[in-house]
Amino acid sequence: MTNRKECVGRGRGPLLALFATYVVMAFPDGIGVMSARFGMAENASTLVFLWFALLPIAAGRLCGRLGGRPAVALSLAAALPAFALLWRGSPQSVVAAMGFALAGIANVLLQTTVPAWAAERFGAVRLSGMLTAGLFIKTAVAISLPFAVAALAALSDWRLVFVVLFAVTVASVCLVWRSGPRQDASRVLRERRVSVGSIFAVIKDCPTLLAAIAFAVAIVADIAFNLSVPIAVPGRFGGGDMEMGVTYAVLFGVKLPVMLVGSMLFVRKGVVSFLLPAILAAVAGTLVMLLAEMFVAYLCGVALFAFGYANMYGFVYGVAAPRHPSAMPSVATLLTMSIAGGALASPLVHVLAPYGTRSTEALVLALTVALLGLFVSIRRRI
Repeated sequence: MTNRKECVGRGRGPLLALFATYVVMAFPDGIGVMSARFGMAENASTLVFLWFALLPIAAGRLCGRLGGRPAVALSLAAALPAFALLWRGSPQSVVAAMGFALAGIANVLLQTTVPAWAAERFGAVRLSGMLTAGLFIKTAVAISLPFAVAALAALSDWRLVFVVLFAVTVASVCLVWRSGPRQDASRVLRERRVSVGSIFAVIKDCPTLLAAIAFAVAIVADIAFNLSVPIAVPGRFGGGDMEMGVTYAVLFGVKLPVMLVGSMLFVRKGVVSFLLPAILAAVAGTLVMLLAEMFVAYLCGVALFAFGYANMYGFVYGVAAPRHPSAMPSVATLLTMSIAGGALASPLVHVLAPYGTRSTEALVLALTVALLGLFVSIRRRI
């Protein structure tokens, strides 16, 4: 007779564990409103995202040595002192800075270990759909975080949001641990130690290398687009906070359902057939944004851009993971390192700023066209 623990491991337990973990991973995406309340708007993002350039290989080694499930549980546990410090920290204090830094470390660990654990639980073929579903949860939570902070500030203490995140993290650790190991998959992962050599072995596969480059380009383009909105909306259309709010509402209003549908389609059909339609929509959207003279036309471009970029995370994992099912820690490490490319977005936007309000959109268009070329190359080689 199948015991209860096995049922949890095979049934809804792993899904609940994955989704709860992505709730914790939403914190960096909603960092803006919280860092501003600490008076650390400029420094907090650096403290959180610096670690993407420093820790992915160490995180991959942890995952390869322990296996996916223990590595994810340990990564979640690393977030607990971060939320505790942020709950007790005062504005512009060393305690708050330490909290943001620890949150960044935990985030890098999770970005690296969660895909490997998900490959253990759901298989490399279904990985893209599962990660896209998790990303849907993460994005929805990130969008709601500013509203939660505002509501808690009106009712009592806005820092209670860290208490909630602490509790969700504890629940996530329990769910991950109760999801049960997959002994066959865990043995495969332990056979592949993560190192610089193992990562080079993975990128010898051309589609995987192209997917990693595409991920870095997509992250730079996505961040550059977000930086372009406060420039384009007031500068070209004379809009204010209301128009910028509408712009972001269109962005996420399109992204969320596309992620949800994508998560279901990728599980059944994979990602390859969706690569070119998505990126062509993104090219069209960025071109419309660049040329738009009316705000309504600009919003149409934003909608197309959101449609094309919504599932980039699922696309790159959907290309790379099935090609290296026994080396998922190395694949996850490589793709996590690609996120560090996002550090280039702000300097590029700053350099282009003197050339007018359309300069950043021109950058986004150039990057999206580069993505089109990368996706065409991937299609030819798969």
